[in-house]
Amino acid sequence: MNQGKRGWRSFSLKRKFYCLMGSVAGLSFLALLFLCLFVSGLMRETQQVLYDNNVSLAFQASMEEERRTLQLWVEGQSKRTEQELETVCRQTEQAVEELPDVPGEIGMEQAWQTWSIRNAYRVYREKRDELLETDRGSESFAGLLYTVYDMQDYLVQYGSRLVQTVMRQGNQSYLEEKSAFHFVPVLLALAAFVVTVGMHWTSRIMDETFIEPVLMLARDAKRIASNDFSEPLPRPESDDEMGTLVTSFSAMKTATESYISTLKENSELQIQLEKVQLQMLKNQINPHFLFNTLNMISCMAQLEDAEVTDKMILAMSRLFQYALKSSETVTPLENEIRVVQDYLYLQKMRFGDRLNFQIRAGEGTRERMVPSFILQPLVENAIVHGIGDKEEGGTITVESRLEGEKLWITVSDTGAGMTQEALRQLESGRPKIKSGHGIGLGNILRRVHIMYEDGQVLISSTPGKGTKIEIGFTEKEAEEHGAGEDSGS
Repeated sequence: MNQGKRGWRSFSLKRKFYCLMGSVAGLSFLALLFLCLFVSGLMRETQQVLYDNNVSLAFQASMEEERRTLQLWVEGQSKRTEQELETVCRQTEQAVEELPDVPGEIGMEQAWQTWSIRNAYRVYREKRDELLETDRGSESFAGLLYTVYDMQDYLVQYGSRLVQTVMRQGNQSYLEEKSAFHFVPVLLALAAFVVTVGMHWTSRIMDETFIEPVLMLARDAKRIASNDFSEPLPRPESDDEMGTLVTSFSAMKTATESYISTLKENSELQIQLEKVQLQMLKNQINPHFLFNTLNMISCMAQLEDAEVTDKMILAMSRLFQYALKSSETVTPLENEIRVVQDYLYLQKMRFGDRLNFQIRAGEGTRERMVPSFILQPLVENAIVHGIGDKEEGGTITVESRLEGEKLWITVSDTGAGMTQEALRQLESGRPKIKSGHGIGLGNILRRVHIMYEDGQVLISSTPGKGTKIEIGFTEKEAEEHGAGEDSGS
């Protein structure tokens, strides 16, 4: 059974169609053939009875007509009468030849009567021909005439008995076959039922094989057109062309869904990138930062000698120079550390004793290549969201170390920390922090994952105690993702 199903599923659509049509045609042909054979058997018996009746009546009618025509010929001979007599005699001879004489077909009694008629007619024909050749004036003419009349009477009687026998046998045959005729409507109904069942069975198979898969694909295509991919993928039920179509449609549906999902992700990434680029543009000339820095420079210029002022101006100049002129995707860690030192020096001048910082670069880490602007946004976030929100201030620590070939960079603070919900949002890459802060950190997380196969960003935080961010990756040539993806705090 299972092998039959597997074999059927492996058939092509054309072969399946021919098999179904051939099955229906063969079933219908067999049903109709059986019905025709049954009915033809009944009709053959009926036709035989009708034929026997016809030839028997034809002989009897021809014999009576021959007797009447012979009497007319005897009463007054004429050319027309002779022609009519010859025609009637030929008809009688033909009727005698057509009488059936096979016992298996007509029965022994009828066969015996037919044999008697033929023998009697043969003797009668000799006497009749002798009479027609005898001169009417001869003494033997009258004797021959009465002999012919007597023989005609016998033949007419034989014909009458033959007709009666044929009628009796026909009635008997009809009574015997009458019950069989009642089966004809039943057989017609049975043949119609068989053909109907065959058509129904074929229609179901055709529906499962041809129609239902097409309707399923049409419904799924309509849902896909309305951007609905919630329905499960259609499963092919066969290995024919329809199965190939369903499989290909499923692959197309999966590819389309993946493509649309990728487009959405890219669209969201593009939106975030635009926000980052806008924040970068703002950070290039941050009015608040410039105001505080210049204010501090002015105060120091009034209270101290020019040495401190000059140092602050140089630090700020190096910071802006790095931010505005660096276009590389990666840079040595040494450059990032110098930028962070300048930035923390300026912030230290702003916050005073509230801000402390430590920078510890492990051996062999300063020359390692890291993504550009990877440290300054982290330090800025630590100051803005950690130290700045805490009245007593805190300490920021920047560390780097090697574990095998993997470089780990850590930025930690003892600031305000963050809640678990804010931490989950930050790890998801979609921080919901006011004033756009946190965009740079989320961007750094994405950059590390995109640029390095083993890139990791680990974030831990405790409210009131501080936040620790660890970035780990193995150095390799970074892909070109644009130099402006990294800034913005």
